[in-house]
Amino acid sequence: GTPGESAGDMLTRVKADVEDVTGGKQHPWMNASLRAPFYFVPGSAGAVVGPSPPVSMVEPGGCDTELLKLSWDAVKDSRNDGELEAFIADHQSCRGAGVLVARARNLLEDLQQAPVLKAGSRFRDCDACPEMVVVPAGSFLMGSPESEMGRYDNEGPQHRVMIGEAFAVGVYEVTRDEYGTFVAETGHAGGSRCYAFESGVWKEREGADWRSPEYAQTGRDPVVCVSWEDAQAYVRWLSGKTGEEYRLLSEAEWEYAARAESRTRYFYGNDAEQLCMYGNSADQAADEAIKRIGKTYGGKETPCRDGYGLGTAPAGSYRANGFGLHDMHGNVWEWVRDCWNESYAGAPNNGGAWETGECSRRVLRGGSWFSLSRDLRSANRSGVQTGDRNCNIGFRVARTLTP
Repeated sequence: GTPGESAGDMLTRVKADVEDVTGGKQHPWMNASLRAPFYFVPGSAGAVVGPSPPVSMVEPGGCDTELLKLSWDAVKDSRNDGELEAFIADHQSCRGAGVLVARARNLLEDLQQAPVLKAGSRFRDCDACPEMVVVPAGSFLMGSPESEMGRYDNEGPQHRVMIGEAFAVGVYEVTRDEYGTFVAETGHAGGSRCYAFESGVWKEREGADWRSPEYAQTGRDPVVCVSWEDAQAYVRWLSGKTGEEYRLLSEAEWEYAARAESRTRYFYGNDAEQLCMYGNSADQAADEAIKRIGKTYGGKETPCRDGYGLGTAPAGSYRANGFGLHDMHGNVWEWVRDCWNESYAGAPNNGGAWETGECSRRVLRGGSWFSLSRDLRSANRSGVQTGDRNCNIGFRVARTLTP
């Protein structure tokens, strides 16, 4: 210990050091049977040791209030039933600890009654919250092989990524109704300009916004004309509203969730002619609409009809992937947390967001109702400025699951 330091302070310091060194993987439990404060005092051979700090004896059956407070602070936010049970066992016979022991029992009861969220479990944290599904931990090969049809160079090099813990993902892209609740409760100003497709031309249009993206939508359609900053504001609000950690997905989490253990161009296979069962893209109907105004896509449209033309489809209109997620191919591009990088050279392999690179641009994944079939592949990626709002860009949320 340090001269003049109490035993309680020393134990707290050591606990913090252990947590820092192990990256939070170890949480030392503190308990003591000292009947009075104990201090380390300075001294050396031949020197006169000065008086120790004053000692106040604790009566039999009582608690050292300092150590009791330290012990309670260590478990009051715990989600570990073993830690709470240990606190109760160590302090239930201690005079003066009754209130804190009762609180620990209540926390333990709530923890034991909470539903266990297993892979595939679906839930909502509030009536206006997005519906979520639990995606399991695992690993996958991120990116595309050089042999993949329609591949872009920025999809490599392929690299193995480990998703170390299960996490929850929105079953659907965030809808207009869900985003509208956020705006109503916060007064968030989403801007009055948005890139829209009109008369065959993409232009930033005054008066176009998430309420009026220049084509008809329902409340169940994915919200569009939202920037990366708008999406970040939404997840901050959702976190505050629920007390849970909501966020955008990392790019690695997004591709892992989209693939759902597949290694093909699309989560269902390689055949673009089947896309219309799984997502909303630039299909034959959209191509015909473009040609009627004398324009062309300049590429190969999806060779089928998905039921929607130049605009979004309501959430859940197409089949889900193996993890229970809808619209991972098409409908709207989805913002993720990562900064833009031109390749995966140096990319993290732990599933976390890559927060270095060109951070004025952020990554988009999934393609949209205006995208050709090659751009709906699981590996496809793009990136635009964080402040851009576009009528084919939306987002999906993730939630960290507390163990």
